[in-house]
Amino acid sequence: MKTAFKVKCTRNDIFKIKPPTGILSYGKDATIQIIYKGNPTVKAENEKQHHIGIYHIPAPEGCTVEG
Repeated sequence: MKTAFKVKCTRNDIFKIKPPTGILSYGKDATIQIIYKGNPTVKAENEKQHHIGIYHIPAPEGCTVEG
């Protein structure tokens, strides 16, 4: 069975996620890059915590990431 995933974060303007969505076959893995671009308008001590979540669900045969 395949699994569809989506990576979400609290601030898309300062994080770049590659790939943000995908479909994995059973027993396979994927490399996800999470790049922190920084926020030059906010000082480091004022920066709040950020959260990144990976959501996944079973994907039926023949489905696509867009579907």
